[in-house]
Amino acid sequence: VSIMSIHGSKGLEFPVVAVAGLGARFNETDQNQLIMVDDTLGICPTIKLSKSGQHYESLTLWQARKTAKNRCRQEEMRLLYVAMTRAREKLFLVGVANKSKREKWMETDRLSTEKILSASSYLDWIGPWVALQPLGNRPYLQSWVGSEEASSMGDIPCSQVHLKLAEALHSSQRNNLKSTLQWIYPHSEATHQPAKTTVTSLRKSSLLLDPDGIQPLSESHTATRIAESFRPKVRVTLTPQKVGAIHHRFLELMQPHSDFSNEVLEGELQRLLSAKIMTHEETQCLDLPAIAAFWKTSLGMEILAHWPNVKRELAFTSRLKKGDLTNISIALPNLPEDDFTVLQGMADLVVLLPDELWIVDFKTDRGNPVELEEKARKYSIQLSLYAFALSQIYRRPANRIYLHFLHYNQTSAVTHL
Repeated sequence: VSIMSIHGSKGLEFPVVAVAGLGARFNETDQNQLIMVDDTLGICPTIKLSKSGQHYESLTLWQARKTAKNRCRQEEMRLLYVAMTRAREKLFLVGVANKSKREKWMETDRLSTEKILSASSYLDWIGPWVALQPLGNRPYLQSWVGSEEASSMGDIPCSQVHLKLAEALHSSQRNNLKSTLQWIYPHSEATHQPAKTTVTSLRKSSLLLDPDGIQPLSESHTATRIAESFRPKVRVTLTPQKVGAIHHRFLELMQPHSDFSNEVLEGELQRLLSAKIMTHEETQCLDLPAIAAFWKTSLGMEILAHWPNVKRELAFTSRLKKGDLTNISIALPNLPEDDFTVLQGMADLVVLLPDELWIVDFKTDRGNPVELEEKARKYSIQLSLYAFALSQIYRRPANRIYLHFLHYNQTSAVTHL
């Protein structure tokens, strides 16, 4: 099923076309302005009386509005022609009109130019034309169902309303209609699973299989606890998510250096401030000692040695089947066995070597250090998705996967894939 605007359908054809919303009023906002500009009349203003403050349209404004309305009707009629000529076999024209309007259509004896120009919706053209057709030549009109008839049905379920309207049909037609209306989509579970998702959304919504099999703390580089010594220079009112985003941005933008000392990082901070890449408020919440401490670890120094192969904030898109997700201990119950989901994500730091790749994910979580193991277990799902997707894209294994908590200077190696 293709859903598009009338403008978007130009040049296209389909076996069956449904044109909906034919009872909606034409957009006449431009015709109700206090001042209009006409090609012939020029500026057409509203006249305002200085003493009373009352205003009325000038003769030129009246003429400009009339011309604009006629042009609008001409354009709408052309659009209706485009919409109706998209169908090759069947055309359904759908609109809502109240009872009084339908009665006026039945009283119409001809479609004069005045009535055509006074129409406020497409139905004001289609309805009278249908009403003018001889009763025996009215295959176009299936039924007139007004708001009064629909409201009298009360709170009857929609399917019962359809079946009630179908009682007048021939038995064979009624059976076909019933079977159509009562049809159930066989893959209803899949409708609850987005076709495209992000790593973060998938981590939050998925079910982790066999959580005891994950040992994210199998390797650790722990130095002094940075979180106790660091205090923001000013009172920080930013959310933890925003603070984390600022740290990731700084890690992405800082230039390589052989020794990331506090002084070097301060220089990088001033460079970004001078270039107006980061604001003063953002830089106040940066934990520079924690960032410097990471680059002094054995992992940080290894990464510096391979700096030409380093990719920061690496965006990726990958296709994952249900079996792929099961292999990395993630369950999506709503995803059919033969279906897939498109995964989008962004890895903080990736080292792309000829035969392997490394992944490092930075976290700015705070709290009790005892909770780090549980946090690492939670984030291991995210890193497993990174590893699987990037291994597919770059066709090399993710042999080293790390999770680094900046404020505690603790690095955990994730081994469960």
